[in-house]
Amino acid sequence: MRIALLILAVTISMALLAIGYYLIAQQGVLFTAYKDVSYLGANGVNVTRDVALLNEAIVLMEKGNYTGAKLIATKVIEDVSSLRTSLYVNVLYMALPGIISAAIISVLVVLYLMREKIIGKLMLRFRGHYKVVKGSGKPTTLLFDEEVLAVIAAIVVVFLVFFSFYPAISKYAIEPYAAIAFLGPNGTIGQYPSVVYPGEVINVSIYVYNGMGRPIWFVVYVFITNTNLTEPPLNATPIMTLQRILLNNETWVQGINLSINNTGYYRVFATLWMYDPNNLELKYLNTYVYLSLNVTK
Repeated sequence: MRIALLILAVTISMALLAIGYYLIAQQGVLFTAYKDVSYLGANGVNVTRDVALLNEAIVLMEKGNYTGAKLIATKVIEDVSSLRTSLYVNVLYMALPGIISAAIISVLVVLYLMREKIIGKLMLRFRGHYKVVKGSGKPTTLLFDEEVLAVIAAIVVVFLVFFSFYPAISKYAIEPYAAIAFLGPNGTIGQYPSVVYPGEVINVSIYVYNGMGRPIWFVVYVFITNTNLTEPPLNATPIMTLQRILLNNETWVQGINLSINNTGYYRVFATLWMYDPNNLELKYLNTYVYLSLNVTK
C-alpha cells in the first residue's frame, strides 16, 4: 500500500513538473517575441500590428490557452524577421545626416585648399578682358582672410555636427518614464468615490501611459489594504492583475469593478510594474496610486 502511494505521489509530482515546464516554455516564446518587438520599436520600426497580436496572446494566456498564445507569438517572431529590413533602413536614415555632413565638410575643405586656383580661373573666365592695375599685393577679398575663414569654418562645422547628431540627441534627450493614475466614474482624474457601503460595486478605471521610448509590457497589481499599509511595495496578495503591451507614447485605460464587504477604512492601491525588455525580469517602477475609502453602513 505504501509503495503504491509513493508511486502515485511521484507520478503526480512528475506530471506537475512537466506541466510547469510546458507552461514556462509556452510563455518563453511570448517573452522572446516581446523582446524582439520592443527592440525594433525602440529603433523606429512600426510594430503596431505585432503589439496588437501580442496583446491578443496575453489575453489567451490569462485564459489558460497557452497553445493559442504560443501560436500568435510564433507568428510575431516570424514577422519580426521581415521587419528587420525596416530596421536597417532606419539605421541608414539615422546615419544619413552624418554622411551628408562629412561629404559637405570634405567638399568645403577641398574648395578652401584650392580657392586661389578656382578664383583665378573664374576671374580669367569672366573678367579676362579687364585691365590689370598694380596694387599692394595683399588680398582684398574676404576669401583670402584667414581669420574670417576660420570663423566661417567654425560656424559651418558646429551646424553640421548638430545636424548629424540631432536624431540621436532627440531620441535620448528625454528621460524615459511611465505614469499610472485612477480615473473616476466620468473618466477623468478626480471625483473618486470616498464613502461606500459594504458590498457596493466601485467603478473606477486605471490609466497607464508609456513614455519609455519603446514598446513596454506593463503589469498593474491592484491591492485592497487597511490604512496601516501606506506605501508599496506591499506585503499583500493582489486582488487583481492587469497587463498589456503599450507602444511608445500610447495610453491604456482599463475599467475595473471591486467591492469591500466589511466596514472600516481601506485603501485601494494600483502599483505599476514592467517586464524589462533587456533581461525580461519583472521590475517595479516605483510608481503607484491609491484611493481612500470609508466603508460604512
